[in-house]
Amino acid sequence: MLQGCERIRKLLSQLPEAQITVENLTDAGDQNFSLRRDELSQLCAELLERFKGLLRGVLQQAGAQPGGIGAVEVLGGGVRMQVVQAAITEVLGEVRRDGGEEYSAS
Repeated sequence: MLQGCERIRKLLSQLPEAQITVENLTDAGDQNFSLRRDELSQLCAELLERFKGLLRGVLQQAGAQPGGIGAVEVLGGGVRMQVVQAAITEVLGEVRRDGGEEYSAS
């Protein structure tokens, strides 16, 4: 099940909707799941708010302002998720990421 969740998360980083099959999940056999990107955003809403709170706390501790951040380096697969990119943009404004690209909340 965990592998299926990871697979659908990765698919939703590229597609607005994804479907997966988790093999041998129940005695009845395989189970199909589908999820839309907006549904994932709703499911992750509490975690995203905590993440934004963490970003705000780091800014405050550093004595920095959102517009004063020139670039952000984010590690891990979650950075490919549009909802994570939007959270960073919401808190920090437009900032460059690896490769000089800018995050966009759209």
